[in-house]
Amino acid sequence: AFSVHHDEVAKTFKPFMKNDIQLNCISTDAYSLSSAIRYHQTRSITEKVVGQLDIGGKLSIFNVNSNGLLSHSRFFSGGGFLITEKIAQLLKVDFHKAEDIKLAFNFSFEMIEEDFKNEFVKIHHITNEEFDKIIKIIHESLEEIAEEIIKSIYALAPIHRPSVIYISGGGSSFLDTDKFLTNKIGTPVKRY
Repeated sequence: AFSVHHDEVAKTFKPFMKNDIQLNCISTDAYSLSSAIRYHQTRSITEKVVGQLDIGGKLSIFNVNSNGLLSHSRFFSGGGFLITEKIAQLLKVDFHKAEDIKLAFNFSFEMIEEDFKNEFVKIHHITNEEFDKIIKIIHESLEEIAEEIIKSIYALAPIHRPSVIYISGGGSSFLDTDKFLTNKIGTPVKRY
């Protein structure tokens, strides 16, 4: 944490205020992330050992909080920007176009209605095969994240393993990400 006058912040961000620049990064550290659990542990979160998964752009953070204290933290590769990069490679489009397509997946990627799929394909000018490959990219990316969480959980003594994992971050914004990860990890995954 730091303290600075608002004029200094405005001066620092002035180069980013142009219309042709896009800033896509809000970063947090493991300790700051764990403060959300500490704050809610005496309120809405009743479990004693709680996991946190922040799926960022290129990095994910997995924390375990025991009785309100950060007891385990791990950073690993995986996140929304990596999914976007794979979509851009698949479709041979720029990053921003791929990001728009990824963000349009605001539906359950587990149960896709055929009418919706046909409409999505038409709107985004992609083939059914490309649509299926994008779904596969999303699945594989979330499976990799789940595998990393499983590694972390099994590295902990059983008494220090979380009974629930709360997710956050842009990479967790797909509908049913919580259900998908619950099935893969075997520990309940919830949104804050």
